[in-house]
Amino acid sequence: MDTKDYRARLAPAEFESISSITEDPMHEYFQRLIAKNPKFAGIDDLYPRGFGDIHLLPHLTEGQRILIVLAAFDGEVDNGGITQFFWNFPEYSFEVRNAIKRLGNTALLQNYERAMASLADKLDEWSELRDKCYRVEGSPDWESFSQSYDLLALDWFNDVYSDLQHEFLHQLAEYVRSHRFEFIEESEAL
Repeated sequence: MDTKDYRARLAPAEFESISSITEDPMHEYFQRLIAKNPKFAGIDDLYPRGFGDIHLLPHLTEGQRILIVLAAFDGEVDNGGITQFFWNFPEYSFEVRNAIKRLGNTALLQNYERAMASLADKLDEWSELRDKCYRVEGSPDWESFSQSYDLLALDWFNDVYSDLQHEFLHQLAEYVRSHRFEFIEESEAL
């Protein structure tokens, strides 16, 4: 079992400076605390999907789990909508729900749960599309993925998320800022 402490080794002042670096503090937090954190070096050797591997999550702090799953969620929804998120990270569905709830964004939580209910209502057909897509190893049938958009009809969520995204990402950044010990192992100036 992996018992490694994946918290970044940063001086408190260095941690505090992260949020002032950019207009998008959530992205900068992810980069500094996860993606460029030397403690995650070689993570792909231990976990096939790297940061996106569901089996990594139990070895992280609550804050690291929240940041990783919500960064995946935001990136996928921003790129291809919630349908793409469900397709690429179905194992994160409940993790994301719990993370949104932890942040206290009730508007996003209600809409996310509604989207999850839509997926649950069509789960058999959606699972068939995923199976069809990946039936031939190394040669995905992307038409099945495209059909999942019509099946789930979740464009409404993408519109809602677009309206809530800015506030949501700032809530996430504030969570990180106020829970620094979940992300850093304090050190003196490095």
